[in-house]
Amino acid sequence: MEDSDARARVACSEVVDTLGAQLSDFTYPGATLVEGTFLTQTMQIEYTKQSFMLGESFIFVSELPFFNDYTEAYIPSRVTLHLDLMYSGSDDMPISPSGFQCVSSRTVVANVDWHKGLHEHFPVLFDYFHLASLGVTIHASLYELCLEPFVFPLAPAVPQKSWYASQSLPPELPSLVTLLFGYATSPSSTRQSPYLVPTEQLQRGQDALQLLSDILHYACDNLYMNQAVMTGGDHAHCATRSAECGDSVSDKVAAVTSLEEAEAICAAKIKALNVALKEAWDQFCKSALTNPDVFLYLAKKSHGTKLSYMATTLLVTSSGTPSCAQASPKDSADISDPSYQEKTASRIRKTLKNPFTAYCLENLEPENECSVLFMEPCPWPVAHQVQPYEAVSDNLASPKDTCTTQPYMTDVLPHKQHAQRLPASHLVICVHGLQGNQYDLRLYQVYLQLALPQVKLEFMLAQSNQADTFSDFNLLTDRLLHEVLDYIKEMPSAPAKSASLCKLHVLLSICGPHLGTRFQQGLISTGMWLMRKWYNSTSLLQLSLKDAQNPRDSFLYHLSETATFEHFRHVILLTSHQDKYVPYQSAKLGPVVRDGSLQNDLGFEMAQSILEPMQQAQVNLVRVSVDFAMPTSTNSVLGRAAHIAMLDSEMFIEKFVLLHLAHQDDKYSVLLPTYEERENLPLIVWMIIKYFEQSEYDYEIIIIDDNSPDGTLQAAEQLQNIYGEDKIVLRPRPAKLGLGTAYIHGMKHATGNFIILMDADLSHHPKFIPEFIRKQKEGNYDMVSGTRYALGGGVYGWDLRRKLISRCANFLAQILLRPGASDLTGSFRLYKKEVLQDLISKCVSKGYVFQMEMVVRARELGYTVGEVPISFVDRVYGESKLGGMEIVSYAKGLLQLFATT
Repeated sequence: MEDSDARARVACSEVVDTLGAQLSDFTYPGATLVEGTFLTQTMQIEYTKQSFMLGESFIFVSELPFFNDYTEAYIPSRVTLHLDLMYSGSDDMPISPSGFQCVSSRTVVANVDWHKGLHEHFPVLFDYFHLASLGVTIHASLYELCLEPFVFPLAPAVPQKSWYASQSLPPELPSLVTLLFGYATSPSSTRQSPYLVPTEQLQRGQDALQLLSDILHYACDNLYMNQAVMTGGDHAHCATRSAECGDSVSDKVAAVTSLEEAEAICAAKIKALNVALKEAWDQFCKSALTNPDVFLYLAKKSHGTKLSYMATTLLVTSSGTPSCAQASPKDSADISDPSYQEKTASRIRKTLKNPFTAYCLENLEPENECSVLFMEPCPWPVAHQVQPYEAVSDNLASPKDTCTTQPYMTDVLPHKQHAQRLPASHLVICVHGLQGNQYDLRLYQVYLQLALPQVKLEFMLAQSNQADTFSDFNLLTDRLLHEVLDYIKEMPSAPAKSASLCKLHVLLSICGPHLGTRFQQGLISTGMWLMRKWYNSTSLLQLSLKDAQNPRDSFLYHLSETATFEHFRHVILLTSHQDKYVPYQSAKLGPVVRDGSLQNDLGFEMAQSILEPMQQAQVNLVRVSVDFAMPTSTNSVLGRAAHIAMLDSEMFIEKFVLLHLAHQDDKYSVLLPTYEERENLPLIVWMIIKYFEQSEYDYEIIIIDDNSPDGTLQAAEQLQNIYGEDKIVLRPRPAKLGLGTAYIHGMKHATGNFIILMDADLSHHPKFIPEFIRKQKEGNYDMVSGTRYALGGGVYGWDLRRKLISRCANFLAQILLRPGASDLTGSFRLYKKEVLQDLISKCVSKGYVFQMEMVVRARELGYTVGEVPISFVDRVYGESKLGGMEIVSYAKGLLQLFATT
């Protein structure tokens, strides 16, 4: 097959925003194009936490080569954007943009599937010194297929032979007809046209035209589809594909007598599709480009992808390693074993694949340089059972303000439903180490603020000891204590000194030598001895347990017997087996085995003295070990590279903070679409709450009312006053817009990671919800459906006619579709949130067929489906909405699914 080329014009839009309050008057007009470069507004730096919502968009068109080998059409899919952070140190505004200098640059890479387009939102973090964060939203779509001749070759011309003569073909593509039919043409004296189209070329041209049409159709359809998903609109009527149009064009092409005639027909077809695609893009830009719902939807989606990638590939826990890093039988299964960590991390790096379609190149760790975290959960049971990576976030945010789906910078999106800032303030005290200063933990401060945008955090960067870290620990402690107490006194609602210990929540120890430095070996041991002598350091002497003739009389040994860690609710010990600066056993409080040697016996006794009170106080202790992919350097040879990376590696710190803050217990969002359900709604809500409270699952009920004339919304408002806005969430719509769009509308506001769909007419009993949840957890199903037709299920309150209709509908669906589920028309289901979003985006049916198509699409996409027998009860109040039109619609939809799946 030979490749042919044509131009494809691509439209991209980039929206740049930052964190924020009000823009300063000291600014250039935004969204300016100067010498081929887009410029945003200019802001004056106030050296405080500044945040802005720019809302600026740049739309540009790129021309890309198009390839077609008559079996598959494709377009180069990598687009690169460059973001520069410009700065001027002058007090006066520069006269022109040339007065600014570039202080930091970032490269944004977008890999576009031109069939589906690209719609992403993600943060771009600039370098450590010029720390700034931008939120970037990128929309990209195929815009048109140009019909003008392609005037330059992609590669040197290669002589080729036509089908009728030995002659070299021209290197350029003169017209659309050449793209479709190739250069095979034949002189003809029997036709008015100068050229005859051979049969095989005609078929090839038809195939090529179909490929081009499909690309434009898919691009157009996906623009409408994504617009509907992101804005909550109805997308079913927006499909642009037309079988009739395609057939008529094929018939016309089949009847041509010349290449000129074929070219005219094909050009008209492509032009019509280009017009439709341009209209779709223009409509998308108007409705989605600056829509805050779109920002929030894309930000959560991107953030979820990032968290999933980190948690499933770069986090190893005792419950199991990522699938790409399964240990071989010969390997140790002890997650705390350094050799196991090294081998597992190496395997993970070899199998990593970048899951992101758009990302900042500098903000993403290369696959072969990724750090891998190994997490050991608490070694004893605790009263407040939490996952190891939930520890820091627990109690930092209220139940309404979880961190799982909270992406960076969504606190500045102008979204009326966004949660309010919490009034509570949390003090984070950052204490540096040996020869450190107050800025050593600045990156932890930055990523904590980014990861918890709605939590009020105050940071105290300790500086009382930064001028002298070699003094006696008693002196260092006194200085730090006075600094902390003085800071707390200045805080609003400062607690009394005696009450401060009761408020200690989380201790994060980054490579702290809790058992001293007696385990040090090699060059590090020699270097520390020399440093101790050179600076006459009392603190280093105390760390080595040599400040007393008997080590058991030393400062550190006595400190291990003093109440310390048990005052905290959570303790996280961050270590690395590659860090020789602080011994591995000392940083993670073991494992140390008593073997008769003084060094190990001391370590064992000190560890037990620290751990036993923690266990009695039920402190949640989590040990985190990190394996870094470090190049050979002086620091790595000395054993200090890992210790330095704990403080300086931006990508590691981001990963560590997000994995510890991002987890929450499963939360279930119940979507209740309503229309004239005033009598039923209070009963169904009461029963849902009853069974959730009994089973102790976290939940919320989202009511989507379509402007019911019977006062359903007013009843929902009363329920909200009774049960609270965190449990009853009202998301009304102005009119009856369909079931599928109601689900989309509800999901946009759902904070749970699982979605439960059920009817509000009491036909679905909430007592089955705990069964759904147990079933899902048993097999980790993507979807759990209630079935009336399995053993234990049934229907109550229906007459014979209704039963026959339901049975026949399901029987026909089973015969025609073979979905692998026993009840296709039921609507009582539990979904993983991301699965439901994916399924809805691919479904086009309405009414009762919608539920059936969901199961069929789930089967096609490989999602797993579990079933729970349920008892279906006919509605208590109101009338059934099933009528003759619904039955006819169901039959049409069934046949359409049979024909298309």
